[in-house]
Amino acid sequence: MDAIAYRVEPGFAFPTEELIVEEERQRWVHACCEIPHGFYQDRIDPAILAARPIKVIGHALFANYTDRGYVHTESRIKQHAPIPMGTPITFNGKFTAVDDHKRGWMMHGAFTYHDPAGQLLLEVWPMALMADQTKMRPRPPAATSDPYSDMLRPPPKVDLEPGWELLDERQISPAKCLGYSGNTQNIIHTNPAHAQKFGYRMPIFAGNGMVQNLIQAMQKDGLQDSFDVHVRMLRPVHWDDGIAIIGRRGSNGRIAEVRAVGPEGKPTNDLVRLD
Repeated sequence: MDAIAYRVEPGFAFPTEELIVEEERQRWVHACCEIPHGFYQDRIDPAILAARPIKVIGHALFANYTDRGYVHTESRIKQHAPIPMGTPITFNGKFTAVDDHKRGWMMHGAFTYHDPAGQLLLEVWPMALMADQTKMRPRPPAATSDPYSDMLRPPPKVDLEPGWELLDERQISPAKCLGYSGNTQNIIHTNPAHAQKFGYRMPIFAGNGMVQNLIQAMQKDGLQDSFDVHVRMLRPVHWDDGIAIIGRRGSNGRIAEVRAVGPEGKPTNDLVRLD
């Protein structure tokens, strides 16, 4: 991944890739998100595929701007058909816009996923902030002498508004955050001192991990062959935060809106069905 091959500009097309998600990889990622093993049966979790655009956008960012931070802020994800485990998938995408933002640049992309017969399986439109350190408010180092400790902040007790129900609770931890992000170039997820340079109390759990949690909660009543959702990252989920996941149903009885609520009782992420 070098600076000559990758450019951060509208219209830049990423190289075509073939993606294959194996059961072992899905099991590992789900363990880091506390998604029950086997929930997706013999299908690929579409949110795992939706993580690839965030990775390739990061390649372009860090190939050209090594001092910038990188934060996933929104995604629209449209699944057209269920995707069997192990299916070879052709992946294409490009930058559609790079806009000025008060904290840096906001990057927009559009990506498609096709099976070997050419059927469109999935579309993803991500947004991500390319954060400029000089425009962020850094935090002082954390008071704890061991930022990798398991002193966790439990999920909140949520006062549910009429029509809302508790779908699940999840506890993020340093081990799960490090396990999910692995050897990422974006050490805002893994290095406490680096995260604090960009204004975060601790490293933040990957935005796409939260996308996975919300899409799975939306399907609590059963897997769905197709859907169209918009997910926002409203506030950071730090690597010691517990979250409550709540939802409400549409007129057809299916879960139509999902929120994650952090330890302070404020929404950190939300999902709305567009279909």
